[in-house]
Amino acid sequence: INTWGDWDILMAYPVDCGKTEYIVSGDIEIIGNNAFRWAEELRTLEFEEGVRVLRGGAVVLTGLETLYLPDSLENLEGHSLSYNHHMQNFIVSENHPWLTVHEDGTLRSEDGERLIAYPTANIGDDRVLEITAESGIKRISNVAVAGIDIRKLVLSEEVEQIDDWAFENNDDLRIAVIHGTI
Repeated sequence: INTWGDWDILMAYPVDCGKTEYIVSGDIEIIGNNAFRWAEELRTLEFEEGVRVLRGGAVVLTGLETLYLPDSLENLEGHSLSYNHHMQNFIVSENHPWLTVHEDGTLRSEDGERLIAYPTANIGDDRVLEITAESGIKRISNVAVAGIDIRKLVLSEEVEQIDDWAFENNDDLRIAVIHGTI
């Protein structure tokens, strides 16, 4: 833990400590770049109230299945939640000011229109990702579906915007069906 100005920053989690669950104290306001990178044994991670920022790469390439995000979270920087191949559950409170977890398990903006992160482990064996009109998604954020190795992508006409790198490192993607204009 380092201090920068008035903020305490978690710079690195000891990835070889063998823990499967970890709770980050709300006394730490910023989770640094790559702080949990390669924490492959970690299955559950909870950020307590007080954590405000997840820097780029803060929680990438982990063994996480469940991630708890606090209401105090103000910013998810690029790549802060990507490449977690076992991710099944994002958990946020019903009162979160700008995040929600949709019934399909996706992490979204509070209005449900912007896809922020896709729970990688929830992609089916056929490795097809279909975003239907009924889903309500209009925008796919930067790295929202990065590295989940989908083979086929189907987007409804409701999707209006795809941010840079939204589908980064999906090397097996062979078919993209896009209805409408983006």
